[in-house]
Amino acid sequence: MKVVVEEQFSGIVSVIKEGRSIINNAYGYRDYPNEIANNPETLFEIASGSKTFVAVAILQLVQDGNISLNQKVSEIFENSFWPFDKNVTVKMLLNHSSGIPDYFDEEENDDYASLWKECPNYRIRCNQEVFSLFRELPMKEQPGSTFRYNNSGYIVLAAIIEKITNQLFDEYIQEHIFDKVGMARSGYYELDRLPKNTANAYLWDEKQEEYYSNIYSIDVKGTGAGGGYSNGEEIARFWQGVFNGTLLSKELLEKMIANQTKEKKNRYGYGVYLLEKEGIQIPCMVGVDPGITFISSHIAEIDLTITIISNFEQRIRLIHQSILGQVWEEYGLGE
Repeated sequence: MKVVVEEQFSGIVSVIKEGRSIINNAYGYRDYPNEIANNPETLFEIASGSKTFVAVAILQLVQDGNISLNQKVSEIFENSFWPFDKNVTVKMLLNHSSGIPDYFDEEENDDYASLWKECPNYRIRCNQEVFSLFRELPMKEQPGSTFRYNNSGYIVLAAIIEKITNQLFDEYIQEHIFDKVGMARSGYYELDRLPKNTANAYLWDEKQEEYYSNIYSIDVKGTGAGGGYSNGEEIARFWQGVFNGTLLSKELLEKMIANQTKEKKNRYGYGVYLLEKEGIQIPCMVGVDPGITFISSHIAEIDLTITIISNFEQRIRLIHQSILGQVWEEYGLGE
């Protein structure tokens, strides 16, 4: 299997089948000024790809009978917290149809760093601190009416985890997801307290023609909307845990990877985008932040995971498409 990347590509490309690494290549630098190279074990921030962890955590709470998918969010918070439409349900938050205001609406603004001009990013160190960015805003649509990708919805889902479990959402995810499947190094880390062998992320300054760090462009610590750290091998362990019953029942897995939007263009389950290739459904984790691009897809029919992460905010979809095409040919899929 051949991997073709641009000359300046920085990050990792990983293909893992049945727990065995087929490709585990690292490129570029985790510390650009000091030219310290990335390696296959390097941790990378995966941006909104972390929404999948939150979705699985919520489905675990459904599985344990603590909440239901059709439960109204206002009931969970006993009306003391919820300022939005009382008909919004857990399911609507999971599939981005809640209609609540988004603190960063990606259809209206593509400059995530602009959020921190009035609210310094160093203040964002827990999920609760994001609420001030959207709790006074009006509803966008009627609940359940429209698919609109919504970061605020996953902030609320993380708050539900914290309300139900009396744990911080990332502590719950660590205990009930990462630890269960052997994701020993994955976690939600603060930018000023990163563990060893973790990649810094960089953006390109066209005016000065140089790279600069993203430390003033993203939340200091991840929230329900994104910001976890992982690598190719550990993301593959996560997918295996989702599909082999370690993390979810078969019934809830089927709901997670079923199209919940009733749209052909935006095919989305619970926390995952859905590709369909020759009749085979491929769930994908996707994340983009300043300095970060991430995609991971899992083909359950052959237990194969493709993961690509860049810490230079580079184009990775073409790499993913190329590898997917080779996988299709090599394993005779869709025939």
